[in-house]
Amino acid sequence: MPFWLDMLKKLSEEKQSVISINDQLFHCLKRSLNVFDEHSVIRQCFLDLGLFPEDQKIAATALMDMWVHLYKHDDEGLKTIKLLLELSYKNIVNMSPIRDDSLMVANWCEEKTVRQHDVMRQLAIHLSSQGPKEHRKRLVINVNGEDLPPLPDEINAQILSISTGERFSMNWNDMQASKVEVFVLNFMSEKYVLPRFMKYIEKLKVLIITNYGYFFSELQNFPPPQYLSSLTRIRLDHVSIFSISTQLLELVNMQKLSLIMCKIGNSFNEFTDGIPKKLPNLLELDIESCDDLVTFPKVLCTLVRLRKLSIINCHNLISLSEEFGGLINLEVLRLTSCSDLTTLPDSIVNLKKLIIIDISYCIQLSKLPKRMGELSFLKTIHMTACAWLDEISSTFDELCSLEVVCDDEISGLWNHHPNVSKQIIEKDTFVTFSKIVSN
Repeated sequence: MPFWLDMLKKLSEEKQSVISINDQLFHCLKRSLNVFDEHSVIRQCFLDLGLFPEDQKIAATALMDMWVHLYKHDDEGLKTIKLLLELSYKNIVNMSPIRDDSLMVANWCEEKTVRQHDVMRQLAIHLSSQGPKEHRKRLVINVNGEDLPPLPDEINAQILSISTGERFSMNWNDMQASKVEVFVLNFMSEKYVLPRFMKYIEKLKVLIITNYGYFFSELQNFPPPQYLSSLTRIRLDHVSIFSISTQLLELVNMQKLSLIMCKIGNSFNEFTDGIPKKLPNLLELDIESCDDLVTFPKVLCTLVRLRKLSIINCHNLISLSEEFGGLINLEVLRLTSCSDLTTLPDSIVNLKKLIIIDISYCIQLSKLPKRMGELSFLKTIHMTACAWLDEISSTFDELCSLEVVCDDEISGLWNHHPNVSKQIIEKDTFVTFSKIVSN
């Protein structure tokens, strides 16, 4: 008992991590990483987990976005999920259970999360902070109170992470951060002033901004697009994008945009043309749990280079406009758990390159477009829990290699289509209910 009381006193007085004040514990935990070569990718990925706040789930897709750039992981997420599973098997991270009906549609990392024990996170941060500052790959800044700790005038790290709490005063100095390529910003605030030094991050490729507070956050001081011209991936979580939509649309090198639990409102409706010129390289758009998305913005239907579109858990989405057929290079369309969506536009027949479509848990969807079977490249339809569907067009008979992934309730609709193969999965009533009511 005296040992633990003494440790508690040290932790409370010195405001240090248990790792930094107990060498024996540090070396014991460090030995658990000896199975990995010091310069191996998996060890580097473990250290990257320390970029995220303690006691929070980390989306596997967020890690994939970083690792595609840092370690040349594939965009399908296969390398990322394999690496996370290996860390999980060694009890270094806790990974969310993979359900029996959890099938890869857009990538292997979708709907999967990991969580790191606080002490292992401290170990990752401690190891990242070793060695001369000018040679460190990562700089992790945690601010627990109102003021920033002493910061360097110049950041030489490739990866920068900043985490601030509710009482942070938001006074930033003008650090030079020209070498930063990945920036992870975690905060809790209804309004957040972005660091002024973001204007000087010329090499920034990946930007991940997450608000862990209860209310949506309004981002202020978002840099003009010319300062973020190298950005290829942006992930925004639980923020309002109305005030920054113009800047987002002018990022000419952006390849992937993820809007997670964001307040979209009429952000894109004020633009009537010119979207392809503003986003000429956008290949992937993810919109997840955005409750105020009622219709898919018409202007986004002009993103002619878009290959993947995921709209997930947007329960108030009721329609896709006829302009939707303008996404002529779309290969993957995911509309999972859009519970108020009743129809798909007839113009979907224009998506001649479409390979996969997922309409699972669209419980109000009553019919499929009659000419949908004319999509000659279509290989897979995921349609679990689409109980209101009562007819399948005869045009699907022309597709000789189509696979339908569904439950028993839907499989009977395909009995008169002999060229279609079926993969029957057992529908979990609890999963169906949770998908319908989740936010």
